[in-house]
Amino acid sequence: MAGRRVVVVGAGISGLTTAYRLVADHPDLAVTVLEAGPRVGGALVTSPLEGTGLEVDEGADAFLVRVPWATELCTELGLGDELVAPRVRQASLWLDGALRPLPMPNVLGLPLDPSTVAPGILEEADLDRLTGTGHPDVPLPDGDLSVGAVVRACVGDAVHERLVDPLLGGVNAGRADDLSCTIMAPQLLAAARSHDGLLGSLRAAHRSVDPTAPVFNAPRDGMGQLATALARRLGDRVRRNTPVVSLNRVSDGWAVGTADGGTVTGAPVHVTAAPPGARSEQVALDGEGASTSTPSSSPSSPRRAARTRRRCCWARRAAAGTRPACARPWPPARTPTRPRTRSRAPVARSPVSCSMAAASAWRRAAP
Repeated sequence: MAGRRVVVVGAGISGLTTAYRLVADHPDLAVTVLEAGPRVGGALVTSPLEGTGLEVDEGADAFLVRVPWATELCTELGLGDELVAPRVRQASLWLDGALRPLPMPNVLGLPLDPSTVAPGILEEADLDRLTGTGHPDVPLPDGDLSVGAVVRACVGDAVHERLVDPLLGGVNAGRADDLSCTIMAPQLLAAARSHDGLLGSLRAAHRSVDPTAPVFNAPRDGMGQLATALARRLGDRVRRNTPVVSLNRVSDGWAVGTADGGTVTGAPVHVTAAPPGARSEQVALDGEGASTSTPSSSPSSPRRAARTRRRCCWARRAAAGTRPACARPWPPARTPTRPRTRSRAPVARSPVSCSMAAASAWRRAAP
């Protein structure tokens, strides 16, 4: 690894974690992070709420405990003792002009006990279906499916549209019909395909869960503390206010051109996701050529960083000189199936999933 360089474009949570993992696992590797703006963290922003003196997260405000990667990263960065969990566990939905509590217990809004569904949320026929095992109407096809496809097939449209979609879609800034079940709700997909059915499997799993255990964690001073800790570990490897404007092949590797007229040369080059609406080339190169793509604009959450684990694996292999040049456009083209109020990619990932994936990318990445 000595003498090789990796250039990470973008100091969001994915870029910072990728660079940190490279530095930690390959100390002889030269790593440079180029950030166009004055701050790091991307969509992870913690700022004071005027007039209160409180620090408030503007983007993702926590990460899931059941997926261990972000917790492991925080522990590695010395933030383990700073993690806190929300005290309030009850949530409500605004439906039909009234605030209605989510049924408890639930899994991502899916009620496990229909008797806990508040009046006015579901019709009697929908409640009756929730008393069953939740086997799909027809066998689910192989491969990834949307959350909506899984839930609708197992418990009906109303449960999806009035409980699951408001919860999952709201958290992830998109409709659950467009969210990958493999990424966003793998437990639902596995349960729906199980012998016990979606509800039967989830109920059995719930019986073994400690109801007092935390579901979410976050650093006490906000999620921005995670980005700050990563940047502190990287030190002067992070160059702020340095927009990237070009990527060109040169005799000794690749030259990453910056807006100030400078260049950073090396091979391989790992380019991570740019901010929403910005031009980026998402490529991992080992010096054998390159193809590039320009993602289109997307909603404000950093979902184009969704394939963090795979992209990090490309960079890891490129650093070892074993991965051919490759590029993945984001978001992929799609054909709308119904009217939309805003554009979104068909397989969307949340800011939280990005940070969790990045946290373990170098140990768990799958090609």
